[in-house]
Amino acid sequence: MLDALGSERCTVHVISTARNPFPEARLNIRWHQVGKRLKGPLKTIWYFLFSPLWSTFFCLVQKVDCVVAFGPVYALVFLPGALSGRTKIYTMVRGMLSDEYTLQGRGGAMRRGTFLAEKIGLRVSKRVIVVSQVFGEKVQKRYGISAERIAHLPNEIPHVSDADIDARFGDSVWRNAASDEAIRLFFAGVITPRKNYEMLFETAAFLRIPFHICIAGRPACAKDASYLDELRDIIEKRNIERHVSWLGWLERKKVLGVLKKADLFVSTSHHEGMSNAILEGLALHIPCVAKATPEALELLGASSLTFKTAEELATLIERYYDEDMFKRKIQEAAKQARTKWLFNWEEKLLEVLGG
Repeated sequence: MLDALGSERCTVHVISTARNPFPEARLNIRWHQVGKRLKGPLKTIWYFLFSPLWSTFFCLVQKVDCVVAFGPVYALVFLPGALSGRTKIYTMVRGMLSDEYTLQGRGGAMRRGTFLAEKIGLRVSKRVIVVSQVFGEKVQKRYGISAERIAHLPNEIPHVSDADIDARFGDSVWRNAASDEAIRLFFAGVITPRKNYEMLFETAAFLRIPFHICIAGRPACAKDASYLDELRDIIEKRNIERHVSWLGWLERKKVLGVLKKADLFVSTSHHEGMSNAILEGLALHIPCVAKATPEALELLGASSLTFKTAEELATLIERYYDEDMFKRKIQEAAKQARTKWLFNWEEKLLEVLGG
């Protein structure tokens, strides 16, 4: 995004809790790190306490014309600028925080407060940029945002032709984990209930072929760590420890290395905005299958690439393993899905922000 805006000769101010990721100086990018010495939740709290001051300064004093907020709660931070009439806010919606709380079994005042913040943030935005049509419909229905103010900016198929891929690492992982005849199943993501990992292990009970599951990811919080412990118990009770490898957090080149050597990428998530992991699988020409959520159906396009139950997933995996004609059908459907999301994301971004 920064490269796209920079190509238009804009001066871009970035307010973030993260460090500047650019090793070289960029004349048109001003990086402002908030809460440098703070860690964990304190950094986030400080961001929301401190950022309204930044927003007022940038929007009114620096005369910022456009703010891109990565989430409706962050849009609320820039309310002073929006109320001044000087600054237009464009809010990107890739997920709903209050939805996350529901899926994690959390609610009460935190969920209600987050929902209210989301609603205000979206209401003060000139345009709401959604990653999928499914999210666009949700924003309209749940927050009362008109269709005219919603723009669709999907993720594109990533460019992996020149990506740094650790193929040697991927070879090593699969060679040490799985026998030559086993089908290689891969999933990557944060270890959290939303990802529905237990469905993977339920599927294992139905499989009558040699298989191995590699999972790349780690818990994001203490509650997620407890969820990981539950998953380990499930694996032990089903006696499939030898069929599952937890790879932990991996840098991108290693994730791509393992993914490139997989037979299938399997997503069991209850919901995703628009899964970058699936898009990377498609980019590497790895067939991807996913639980039949509205988002997955929009992304993959073909019902043959989706499943509703663990038993359906097991049947799909076995047929892919045993039947050459079915395997070609799945590969062709994945190829069609890949073609659908080949476009110039930066050009689309500038078009959306120009509206």
